[in-house]
Amino acid sequence: MDQAIDSNLWQDTAVPRARQAQPEAGFDEVLDQQFAVLDDQFERDFGETSTVDGGLTERQLAILDFEKQWWRNAGAKEQAIRDTFTMSATHYYQILNGVIDNPAALAQDPVTVGRLRRLRDGRSRSRAGLW
Repeated sequence: MDQAIDSNLWQDTAVPRARQAQPEAGFDEVLDQQFAVLDDQFERDFGETSTVDGGLTERQLAILDFEKQWWRNAGAKEQAIRDTFTMSATHYYQILNGVIDNPAALAQDPVTVGRLRRLRDGRSRSRAGLW
């Protein structure tokens, strides 16, 4: 009798069967979904195929043009990056580093690309303690 009462109580407070039938996604499945999103984002950022005359994509050209501007403080530039390109500053700088390593970018705008490369090299030397 006690078992019948306990099972009845359990059935009344149990989770509906529809929710019980759906197992939660495993850790590997969640990782696969996240990697698929990252792969799509990487393809969008680095696998762009629509190029303008100089061999750079429109967004790469926009990034080079954006870097020609001067900023009084870093916060204003980071806000402008979010507003203009709808991405984080970290993501922007990852793309920028790829752009300035591209020979087509050097041919397109040698002054800006040269300045950006010098700044990047100076920062890496500073971090390595070579100054």
